[in-house]
Amino acid sequence: MLPVNKLLTEYEKVSIEVSNQVGVDINKVISHKHLSKTLQFISGLGPRKAHNLLDRISSRTEKIESRRELNEEGGIGKIVSINMAGFIKVTDEEGYQTDLLEQTRIHPNDYKLAQKIAKDALDDEDVKGDDYVKAIMDKPQKLDDLDLDDYAEHLERKGKINMKIVLDFIVNELTRPFADPRGAHREMDQKELFYKMTKMHPFELQKGSLVSARVTKVTKKKLICRLECGIEGTVFIEDFSDNQQSTSDPSDKYHEGMVIQAKVEYTNFEKQGGEAKDKEDNDFTKLKLTVKPAIVQDHIGTVKLLHPSTELYFKRVPEEDFPHYKSSQQEKNLRYKPRKINHPKFKNTSSQGAMEYLSDKENGDFVIRPSTRGNDNLTITWKFFKNIYVHLDIKESLKNPNDRIGKRLHLKDQAYENLDELIAGYIQPCNSLCENIMESQKFLEEEPAQIQQIVKQEKEADPNLIPYKFGFSPEAP
Repeated sequence: MLPVNKLLTEYEKVSIEVSNQVGVDINKVISHKHLSKTLQFISGLGPRKAHNLLDRISSRTEKIESRRELNEEGGIGKIVSINMAGFIKVTDEEGYQTDLLEQTRIHPNDYKLAQKIAKDALDDEDVKGDDYVKAIMDKPQKLDDLDLDDYAEHLERKGKINMKIVLDFIVNELTRPFADPRGAHREMDQKELFYKMTKMHPFELQKGSLVSARVTKVTKKKLICRLECGIEGTVFIEDFSDNQQSTSDPSDKYHEGMVIQAKVEYTNFEKQGGEAKDKEDNDFTKLKLTVKPAIVQDHIGTVKLLHPSTELYFKRVPEEDFPHYKSSQQEKNLRYKPRKINHPKFKNTSSQGAMEYLSDKENGDFVIRPSTRGNDNLTITWKFFKNIYVHLDIKESLKNPNDRIGKRLHLKDQAYENLDELIAGYIQPCNSLCENIMESQKFLEEEPAQIQQIVKQEKEADPNLIPYKFGFSPEAP
């Protein structure tokens, strides 16, 4: 099901992760050749350095007794030795070594600190041979009495950093040395395996998602398509048209290699019941798609399905989210009456003056100004993106004759108690959305015509690619 090279890459990633999580016992690696391959996955080594290290130490007759010996006799160098030390454990197959710290993840640079922690935890107890580490490992509950926060502050005042993290780590290792962090083995269900294979997030590919797909096969009853992530999707004949009675041949409209926009009706792993239309319909990696115009173009329905919580925070105007501003000549012919409104964003200026003021400001900045419609209206001139400006009309209500501003402000059909609430409820969320859009790798700052040309060039360079980009349009910000 998976390409061999992709499967091997994933195996390697897991081997690296697990080998470093559970550690590698260097003496067992020397004694048992079948374990020697695990050494290459240790951080700081790799296949070549691991092979050289084994060549140098495998001829020894004695066991390795400390990590320091790997540096001295293994010829790996100081930097590599420092990097790998926390993932190598040194034990004897017959039992514990004298220095039990070699059997923990504690780095050799912190051995003295670990010994002091063990001694402090044991307080005034008599310890045979001053072996405080062995004694504290036999009574790890005594570590709970230590004030690590105070000790960490003491060490950080001496110039050391992140000492609370280091101390907590040392205590954990003295309590459960090289504990295996993995839980019990659990088989992945089809959903988990599907998203692992596609490397897609459920928000990107699920029921209701809009996708672009390339047609790979056309029959009388269905289209077979392939998405950019490699997953195969099927459009059955009943999902071609809004007209249920339509019996037109799919080949009249679709052909192999054609790129179509479709919506996911369901993924096979989440389909509940029903008979499979063909044997491939039981493949959990496949999708059922629809190209019905009424469904594909229902963007409001898509948002409600995929992100139902957005209805609680955003108000979408179906026809036109942002009104267009008038031409410069029209603005010059209009006059406004200055007003006294106590707000840091308010300025007595015209539309042209507001745009000039915002010209060198950051995207998302705005000015609240008098409206040419009279004293019962305000206008927000908003720098949407670079040279794209939007003018929002604010209607005031519940306004007494002596009030400087109405007690209720209306933007379209949404009401706000004051200017700060309007800014927090409309301007700031829109600015956050714009920032997220501009962080996308697919976002371009160019004009729409230039973006279209870039997409065409990418398509010509690689016909198998399904390129797409997006940007802001001055005509419809």
